[in-house]
Amino acid sequence: MGNKFDIKSGLLFPWYFLLLGGAMLVIGLVSIFTKPILAIVLIIFGLFVLTGRSGIEFNLDNRKYRSYYSFLFRSMGNGNHSIPSK
Repeated sequence: MGNKFDIKSGLLFPWYFLLLGGAMLVIGLVSIFTKPILAIVLIIFGLFVLTGRSGIEFNLDNRKYRSYYSFLFRSMGNGNHSIPSK
């Protein structure tokens, strides 16, 4: 865990999906008292869209890297690939 670093490459969704996610979050927060189940679903989907990120994580101790997607601050990635030696 000591020699690990992360390069966040950017947002996962384009700006219009981020705008839609922000609108779902605001609508969910406004309607929390009138329609709580719908509001919770809108809030979760809005947060899901707004927190979508992609990146690459390097582990220099094991000489491996992995690309990942992150939603709701939890990252999921495809396998560890070896870093080629010099």
